[in-house]
Amino acid sequence: MVTGTTGSNSASVSTSYVQDRLARLGALMAAVIGFISIVQLLINSAPIGELLTVSYWVAVFSGVCWAALWLACTYVPMGPRSVRAVEALGIGGAVTALAVVGRLGPIEGFTGYAGPALGNDMALGFKLFKSQQLSSMSVVLAMALALVARAALVPTSPRRTAVLTASVGLPFVLVPLWHIPLFAVPSDPGTPEFYASFGDGRPDMVVALLAGIWWSVTTWVCYVISRVVHGLHVEMLTARMLGQYTLGEKLGEGGMGEVYIASHSRLRRSTAIKLLPASRSSEHAVARFESEVQLTAQLTHPNTITIYDYGRTDDGTFYYAMEHLAGATLEDVVKVGGPLTSARVLSILEQATGALEEAHEAGLIHRDIKPANIMLTRQGMDPDTVKVLDFGLVRKIDRSDDSGVTQEGKLIGTPLYMAPEAVSSSALAGPQSDIYALGAVGYYLLTGTHVFSGQSLVETCAHHLHTKPEPVASRLGQPVAEDLEAVIMQCLAKAPGERPQGASGLLVALRACEAMHAWTVSDSTAWWQQHRTALDAQQATHRPAQVSDQTMTVAGVD
Repeated sequence: MVTGTTGSNSASVSTSYVQDRLARLGALMAAVIGFISIVQLLINSAPIGELLTVSYWVAVFSGVCWAALWLACTYVPMGPRSVRAVEALGIGGAVTALAVVGRLGPIEGFTGYAGPALGNDMALGFKLFKSQQLSSMSVVLAMALALVARAALVPTSPRRTAVLTASVGLPFVLVPLWHIPLFAVPSDPGTPEFYASFGDGRPDMVVALLAGIWWSVTTWVCYVISRVVHGLHVEMLTARMLGQYTLGEKLGEGGMGEVYIASHSRLRRSTAIKLLPASRSSEHAVARFESEVQLTAQLTHPNTITIYDYGRTDDGTFYYAMEHLAGATLEDVVKVGGPLTSARVLSILEQATGALEEAHEAGLIHRDIKPANIMLTRQGMDPDTVKVLDFGLVRKIDRSDDSGVTQEGKLIGTPLYMAPEAVSSSALAGPQSDIYALGAVGYYLLTGTHVFSGQSLVETCAHHLHTKPEPVASRLGQPVAEDLEAVIMQCLAKAPGERPQGASGLLVALRACEAMHAWTVSDSTAWWQQHRTALDAQQATHRPAQVSDQTMTVAGVD
């Protein structure tokens, strides 16, 4: 799987974690600015029309920038580059807006003044000039605190923090260098408006110099804080050792545990680790977990994921190590690129069927074949090598020595890909159930849609039991290879005996199709080059599974 990180080592901070922290920072700052803006209106006795000045709306715009950062990081799926860009735009916009407020505030504050209060025109001018400095520097201080909060909350690299802090601080230095002519300069030098325009046409070096000094200090403070926070976070990840393996970023979570990327302390080989935390290690869960790794380790087919190691830590955490794959699941491939060609579907189904053939010959059934459990990865020069994943529901065909391992929990599969006999009773699931599920996968690859779907689990299962599948070409709205369509529809037969007889029979049927071997390595390479960026963005999304497309626990079966 392609997953984003903010660093190069296996223990780097995940993009999703950084995105979550940025969302919290944006929400906090938007709430603070919103609160201050409302209080300012409520406690001031002046008419609202006089309070809603240009500087007020610019300050509100700053709050909008923070809110936009919160919303984008909360609801928009992004990769590492997108997160960095959104962060720079959101924080940069908010800081620039407040830099302008600091410059405008004193000017607007004196526009309604009737006459020199001090009787000394130069003294009043000096007061206005000092007020300009005070307003600008108070805003500098406020935003410096916001950037310090960002360094403490968001564990990015110290270098990234320093560059961002220094960059967004530039407006505080640059804005004072140009006077913003909101008001015409009066001819009478004895009026406050004249002194509001004090220094018109020349740099305000005092404000710029002070802002530069303050922001240099702020950048250094943020760098130090970020170095401590980021270092502690990476140390926490690195410290998670499982035997000879060091855990890195979390890749996913399923019904039987959590999966992390990891590295071996001596081999330096990228590995995926599946964990069963001690908090979930009931007697039954441990038995099922051990069964999964022991049964999967028997399989050596090149299209089945390889198991490297298995163990248990001192704190009771069970784990096993398997090969870490760079690529994408069939679910992501279809979401990004749409329905696949008949030739490519044939290539994928042939490889997946080969993996099932070995499992069935070894007396094992997978019971959870679906697009999310089949991955395309690069092996040698071929970027379209299939790997069948997640044998968490694998079960022996002969259950004579099962010892009740599959009784508790009653996990039976994924409703969208569940064979009719498995819907009736998971005890009836067999090799032909895997064939049905693989046919449903082929249907999804060709059409981009599921064979059956419903508003509820019951409705989806009822379709598998009683509804005749719509022909592939009819669902797609255009012709497909007729021989491949016939094989897919045969796999989706309601009665197990009407489907291809076993994985070997399905392989014979697939290899007899005219388009077999028409999908070439150059075709695969071109497709991956075209869709790589979109796949990276798709895999950065953590979409919660719907009821019908996740592995289910059903009472009263198994």
